[in-house]
Amino acid sequence: MINPSLEEKKKDSLYPITDSLMGPLNLTNGEIEDLVPFLKALNGTKYKMEMPSVPN
Repeated sequence: MINPSLEEKKKDSLYPITDSLMGPLNLTNGEIEDLVPFLKALNGTKYKMEMPSVPN
């Protein structure tokens, strides 16, 4: 759906709605430069360890 009307948005249960608590962060250039490498480091790799043995 390209440029849906307000009524079309309301009818579509899958249309994304931005939460009212979200707003601009107003980050400085330095904060953005610090944030980008941090976000790139979040890769979602799970910690891998052997499952512990459970006594019978």
